[in-house]
Amino acid sequence: MSKSILTSVKENISGITEDYTAFDNILIPIINAEFAKLCQLGVGPADGFSIADKTATWDQFTTDPRLNFIEEYVTLRVKILFDSSDTPSFVVEALKQAAAEYEWRLQIAAEELASEKDDGI
Repeated sequence: MSKSILTSVKENISGITEDYTAFDNILIPIINAEFAKLCQLGVGPADGFSIADKTATWDQFTTDPRLNFIEEYVTLRVKILFDSSDTPSFVVEALKQAAAEYEWRLQIAAEELASEKDDGI
Protein backbone atom coordinates (compact mmCIF):
# COMPACT_ATOMS: atom_id res chain seq x y z
CA MET A 1 0.00 0.00 0.00
CA SER A 2 1.31 3.43 -0.91
CA LYS A 3 1.97 6.03 1.74
CA SER A 4 -0.27 9.00 2.37
CA ILE A 5 1.26 12.17 0.93
CA LEU A 6 0.09 14.43 3.73
CA THR A 7 1.06 12.01 6.49
CA SER A 8 4.54 11.34 5.13
CA VAL A 9 5.26 15.04 4.58
CA LYS A 10 4.12 15.85 8.11
CA GLU A 11 6.28 13.11 9.60
CA ASN A 12 9.33 14.06 7.55
CA ILE A 13 9.31 17.82 8.07
CA SER A 14 8.76 17.97 11.81
CA GLY A 15 7.77 14.58 13.12
CA ILE A 16 4.11 15.62 13.18
CA THR A 17 1.92 12.58 13.73
CA GLU A 18 -0.91 11.63 11.41
CA ASP A 19 -3.61 12.35 13.98
CA TYR A 20 -2.35 15.89 14.69
CA THR A 21 -4.23 17.97 12.12
CA ALA A 22 -3.73 21.55 13.36
CA PHE A 23 -1.33 22.36 10.50
CA ASP A 24 -3.12 20.47 7.71
CA ASN A 25 -4.86 23.62 6.43
CA ILE A 26 -1.41 25.24 6.04
CA LEU A 27 0.44 22.21 4.66
CA ILE A 28 -2.13 21.11 2.05
CA PRO A 29 -1.93 24.34 -0.03
CA ILE A 30 1.89 24.26 0.12
CA ILE A 31 1.91 20.63 -1.03
CA ASN A 32 -0.56 21.42 -3.81
CA ALA A 33 1.59 24.36 -4.97
CA GLU A 34 4.54 21.99 -5.28
CA PHE A 35 2.43 19.55 -7.31
CA ALA A 36 1.41 22.45 -9.57
CA LYS A 37 5.09 23.28 -10.04
CA LEU A 38 5.85 19.66 -10.89
CA CYS A 39 2.98 19.67 -13.42
CA GLN A 40 4.52 22.73 -15.09
CA LEU A 41 7.79 20.80 -15.30
CA GLY A 42 5.96 17.95 -17.03
CA VAL A 43 6.05 15.61 -14.03
CA GLY A 44 2.97 13.69 -12.92
CA PRO A 45 -0.52 13.50 -14.37
CA ALA A 46 -1.02 15.69 -17.44
CA ASP A 47 -4.20 17.18 -15.99
CA GLY A 48 -2.52 18.08 -12.69
CA PHE A 49 -2.79 16.70 -9.19
CA SER A 50 -3.82 17.94 -5.79
CA ILE A 51 -4.59 16.59 -2.36
CA ALA A 52 -7.47 17.47 -0.04
CA ASP A 53 -6.64 15.29 2.95
CA LYS A 54 -4.55 12.32 4.07
CA THR A 55 -6.20 9.87 1.65
CA ALA A 56 -4.12 10.88 -1.39
CA THR A 57 -1.07 8.66 -1.89
CA TRP A 58 2.24 8.98 -3.71
CA ASP A 59 1.25 6.16 -6.08
CA GLN A 60 -1.71 8.23 -7.22
CA PHE A 61 0.73 10.90 -8.41
CA THR A 62 3.11 8.52 -10.18
CA THR A 63 4.36 4.95 -10.03
CA ASP A 64 7.36 5.42 -12.33
CA PRO A 65 10.46 4.40 -10.35
CA ARG A 66 12.56 6.93 -12.27
CA LEU A 67 10.69 9.60 -10.34
CA ASN A 68 11.18 8.09 -6.88
CA PHE A 69 12.68 11.30 -5.53
CA ILE A 70 9.40 13.24 -5.90
CA GLU A 71 8.55 12.53 -2.26
CA GLU A 72 11.89 13.91 -1.10
CA TYR A 73 11.56 16.95 -3.36
CA VAL A 74 8.05 17.84 -2.18
CA THR A 75 9.06 17.28 1.45
CA LEU A 76 12.12 19.54 1.09
CA ARG A 77 10.11 22.32 -0.53
CA VAL A 78 7.40 22.11 2.13
CA LYS A 79 10.02 22.13 4.88
CA ILE A 80 11.62 25.24 3.41
CA LEU A 81 8.30 27.05 3.16
CA PHE A 82 6.69 25.81 6.38
CA ASP A 83 9.39 24.98 8.88
CA SER A 84 12.47 27.09 8.28
CA SER A 85 11.89 30.10 10.55
CA ASP A 86 14.05 28.74 13.36
CA THR A 87 16.47 26.88 11.09
CA PRO A 88 19.96 28.34 10.63
CA SER A 89 20.34 30.15 7.31
CA PHE A 90 23.14 27.86 6.12
CA VAL A 91 20.84 24.85 6.61
CA VAL A 92 18.01 26.57 4.73
CA GLU A 93 20.42 27.35 1.90
CA ALA A 94 21.54 23.70 1.78
CA LEU A 95 17.89 22.59 1.65
CA LYS A 96 17.21 25.04 -1.18
CA GLN A 97 20.20 23.75 -3.13
CA ALA A 98 19.09 20.14 -2.65
CA ALA A 99 15.56 21.02 -3.77
CA ALA A 100 16.90 22.84 -6.83
CA GLU A 101 18.94 19.79 -7.80
CA TYR A 102 15.90 17.53 -7.42
CA GLU A 103 13.87 19.98 -9.51
CA TRP A 104 16.49 19.92 -12.26
CA ARG A 105 16.66 16.11 -12.16
CA LEU A 106 12.87 15.86 -12.26
CA GLN A 107 12.77 18.14 -15.29
CA ILE A 108 15.37 15.96 -17.06
CA ALA A 109 13.41 12.81 -16.16
CA ALA A 110 10.17 14.38 -17.44
CA GLU A 111 11.84 15.27 -20.74
CA GLU A 112 13.16 11.71 -21.10
CA LEU A 113 9.73 10.24 -20.31
CA ALA A 114 8.07 12.58 -22.82
CA SER A 115 10.64 11.61 -25.45
CA GLU A 116 9.94 7.92 -24.85
CA LYS A 117 6.22 8.57 -25.13
CA ASP A 118 6.71 10.49 -28.39
CA ASP A 119 8.88 7.67 -29.75
CA GLY A 120 6.24 5.10 -28.80
CA ILE A 121 8.41 3.31 -26.26
